[in-house]
Amino acid sequence: MDRWMMPSMNTALDPFPNGWYVLAESKDLAANTHMARTWMGREVIMWRDQDGDVLVADAFCPHLGAHLGPEAGGLLKDNKLVCPFHGFEYAHSGQCVKVAQGAVPGAIKLHTYPAHEINGLICAYYDRTGKAPEWSVPEVPESDFTHRAFVKRRIRAHPQMTSENSVDWSHLLYLHGYDNLEQRADTEIDGPFLNAYYAFNRSMLTPVLNRFRFRFRFEVDISVWGLGISIVNVHAPEIGLKARQWVFATPSDGEYMDYWMGAHVFSAPRLGGLHWLPQGFILPRLSKLFAQELSTEVSFDEKVWSRMAFQPNPRLCQTDRDIFRYRRYCEQFYPDNESCQPSA
Repeated sequence: MDRWMMPSMNTALDPFPNGWYVLAESKDLAANTHMARTWMGREVIMWRDQDGDVLVADAFCPHLGAHLGPEAGGLLKDNKLVCPFHGFEYAHSGQCVKVAQGAVPGAIKLHTYPAHEINGLICAYYDRTGKAPEWSVPEVPESDFTHRAFVKRRIRAHPQMTSENSVDWSHLLYLHGYDNLEQRADTEIDGPFLNAYYAFNRSMLTPVLNRFRFRFRFEVDISVWGLGISIVNVHAPEIGLKARQWVFATPSDGEYMDYWMGAHVFSAPRLGGLHWLPQGFILPRLSKLFAQELSTEVSFDEKVWSRMAFQPNPRLCQTDRDIFRYRRYCEQFYPDNESCQPSA
């Protein structure tokens, strides 16, 4: 077998790989409120109780199937979630604690998912077989996410394909026009975590600087946590820019996914006097501009992803060595390591 040829696999990627996925920003779910989402091919609710704890559960009452979301009439009363059809009440554990009449059958309980609130985000863990998570989303150093900004879109793509960008450096050259790309260190894989390190020259074009096309040297450290969460630490030493990009791929209905592109600028670039402006004024605005710029960059990828066919036996070049390693890395996120089995 050719050294750079992938081993034989089936042709369809399971649309719902195991792992942690972002459902919302923490700030979007106030205490004693709940909301509904389509996630991993099912309807779920997120509920923050009056103590601030978050529950993620299937959105349908296990009694007769009424939807518990606020749009369907589900409500919160005395820190209980109340079904709009028969008034069944659920504690924050998911356990039913009150029915219309008589004793509460112990078997009536919402199906819940492991939830983790970290980095200013609400994450939920999905495993097709129901196993508990064996890893957690790492916490980033800073605790203040005031300046972070996101652009969110629903796109037709698969999280394995989108996260593959982290090791597909040749597409940065051709599709995005970067040059002088170098791999600063070998790609590292440690269980569900993958890290890649690159440097390249690229232009920086934002609405603030739209009369000029500046080209600078960027160093990036990419961290991939499962297939749903990636962060990119960005440093441009020449101009003193430091920023962090956030990219989340959260499967929705099996065809589309919610794609988040975020930026958090820590230091303004030394361009046009930007770094002389008050930090509290300029950094939030730059973060929004950089998030929008990231979204513009991703729009080129999205055009390809939306019509892309997964190749189980791609003819890889020697420069695609990390793609081979990435595909092997992905196998752990599917039941029985069958990364390309169609979903049930």
